[in-house]
Amino acid sequence: MDKIIKFSTKEEHMVHPQPASRYVPEWYRKAERFVGGKKILSSETALGMSTVKTCMPFLDALTSGYVVELWQDLQVTIEHGKPNLRWGGLPKVATERSLQALQHMPIPSEYHEVHFGWHFPFYVQVPKGYSILVAHPLNKFDLPFTTMSGVVDADTIMGAGTMPFLLKKDFEGIIPMGTPIAQIIPFKRDNWINKIDDSIVQKSEKNSSLMRRVASGYYKHNMWKRKSYK
Repeated sequence: MDKIIKFSTKEEHMVHPQPASRYVPEWYRKAERFVGGKKILSSETALGMSTVKTCMPFLDALTSGYVVELWQDLQVTIEHGKPNLRWGGLPKVATERSLQALQHMPIPSEYHEVHFGWHFPFYVQVPKGYSILVAHPLNKFDLPFTTMSGVVDADTIMGAGTMPFLLKKDFEGIIPMGTPIAQIIPFKRDNWINKIDDSIVQKSEKNSSLMRRVASGYYKHNMWKRKSYK
């Protein structure tokens, strides 16, 4: 039975979070499956090597859950060495947050120390026993910001609020409306126990042996399970 995730907002004319499969980047769509365009077995160079286009785990990350997109253009200018954000309409896009909010959290050198929070205008609810992972859009490293991650037990309803993010120092310009700013992935809460089991090594080696017998596609056709987010 399909599970239902509910979204709502008080704001008018907002694009509700959409399935992440609608936001597969253009560079991925244009990528070839093999270096040079075709598979070459036992090549002494990278020619014929499988690319990220054949990696189902990578694609699953791109297409899992739902994407929150930027609802209007956001301009970033650098004034006195500090980023400043501007936008034209409502609702408000972001707000500057106090440095003290991060306490001693290390900030990568390529990001401004001052950080911001996306205004999240949506209410979210998932079925009882489920939570949501709210994260930066997965595998989208070309964005000029990074949204911080959080897990919310949204079966009691996640209310509107803010999502903290960092801006890259080398960016100044406009982040266009429609840009993915966060990815929401629902998951079932379970209790887990860590266990050492050396037998899985043999099972994995068997799969690896079978995988090497075919040119490509073994994982996709024998191990991968299709996921659905509508």
